[in-house]
Amino acid sequence: MRVDLALESSPGAPAQARRALVALDRCIPYDRLADVQTIVTELVTNGVKYGPGELIDVHVWLDDGDAVEGWVGDHGAGSVEARADTDPGAGQGGLGLRIIDRIADAWGTREGSSDVWFRLAL
Repeated sequence: MRVDLALESSPGAPAQARRALVALDRCIPYDRLADVQTIVTELVTNGVKYGPGELIDVHVWLDDGDAVEGWVGDHGAGSVEARADTDPGAGQGGLGLRIIDRIADAWGTREGSSDVWFRLAL
């Protein structure tokens, strides 16, 4: 089972991605589906906020039944890093990748792009 999407870079894109992932509910336990939805929602949100405004690609699939893998690409070329500081006065934003870092078993970027991949064990 897999979900493949090409979303307009708009404020509604994160919710569209989240709804589309419900199709995986027959293959993934509910708590892990919620984790996948959180990861993808955060990545699509980043694509909308920081990407170049092009389509946002979302690809999520089951890997041999023991993990969920995926990637989200906004066609950007910038670097992607989780914000390290925890200073509440540092401004808004930058926490989505820290959330992903806590939920995903592994994540990273595709070299030379702002595309982010992830892996989540079932």
